[in-house]
Amino acid sequence: MDMVKTNLFYMNLIAICRNGLFFQPILFVYFESKGIAAEQVLLSLSIMNLALVFMEIPAGYISDLVSRKKILIFASFLFLLCFVNFYILESFAGLILSNIFMAIGVSFYSGLIASIIYDNLLSVGRESENKLVAGKINANSAYMAGFASLIGGILYVWHPDAPILINCAIFIVALLMVFKIKDVDIKRDKINKSDGKKAYLKQLGGYLKYITIEHPELRWIIGLAVVMNVATALNLQLLQPLWKAHSIPIWMFGILMLFAQVGGALGMANAHKISIRFGERNVMLLLWGLLVLCYFIMGSVSNFIAVGLSLIPPIVMGVGMTISTDMINQRVEGRMRVTMASVNATAFRIFAAVFLQLSALAFAYNFIGQFYVVIGFVIFAIGGYVLYKMTKKNIFT
Repeated sequence: MDMVKTNLFYMNLIAICRNGLFFQPILFVYFESKGIAAEQVLLSLSIMNLALVFMEIPAGYISDLVSRKKILIFASFLFLLCFVNFYILESFAGLILSNIFMAIGVSFYSGLIASIIYDNLLSVGRESENKLVAGKINANSAYMAGFASLIGGILYVWHPDAPILINCAIFIVALLMVFKIKDVDIKRDKINKSDGKKAYLKQLGGYLKYITIEHPELRWIIGLAVVMNVATALNLQLLQPLWKAHSIPIWMFGILMLFAQVGGALGMANAHKISIRFGERNVMLLLWGLLVLCYFIMGSVSNFIAVGLSLIPPIVMGVGMTISTDMINQRVEGRMRVTMASVNATAFRIFAAVFLQLSALAFAYNFIGQFYVVIGFVIFAIGGYVLYKMTKKNIFT
């Protein structure tokens, strides 16, 4: 029990460090000062998501096969390397290199924190508390993200490199804390090296069969998670260009990002209570409706209303991500939990890569309003269909 308590304590701190991105509110402005346009930044993010499509599942499988701690050390080191390269880069090619480091790190990191939390709770028979514990940890990290966003804008005004350098220092601390964590015993499928590479491919194929064929309800939960996450993540990526298009002063970027992050944190912290009180289905229906409404209005107006509505999707993400992640963890065995998260992340990356590229074109040709409306229709159609199927199949609890 003491080991689990210690692990959860350090996982909380590591998640806080990982999300304390002082660099986030001035990302586009910082790169523009280095001669990299907003369209190029969006293009690099699209390329990173496309690369992750091919990396997520193999990385998740490796995480399930070996020590969670070793994988977390590797991913934490790559995040540090990415931000060091952000500081020294001088061209678009340098940004691509940084995003390669980021892509590899993210591919191993996806689902890892959630799986470690669930594995620890499961080891002491407390898995029913997962939504509550994970929600609090995610909320704490989101509060830190909000604080970092607020301070990041101020630091940038003081010195343009300050946010990057502070993030490098924080990631060093996070890397050191990973060594304090101890792996809990979980059932793993062992493969002898003498069996060759085909044995690994066969096992991975078995995992994917379990997820996509033997448990079809997981497909619909993943579909719902993808719709919610792509819509909210896309909004987060477009916040700064949107604010800039509406002539919001740069010094206010950090303040607005703080509101966005705090909204997400409150959503995560209260997702457990909200889902119990109103039911998973009703909550997800409400979140879907809010996203559709926000995107339609943001694409139709050109004033402070669009700026205000841009702060609502992070709240949706906080609640929706916490509920959907818990729904998935309840239905997947520990030996393939990170692989499952990677399948979820891969589906997310495919859609994110496409829509980030489309968003770059929308900015380049000044069609941003129309783009928001199109996204609203996509959320309405796909999200509505998935929710209908999940309701009909009684997947919600």
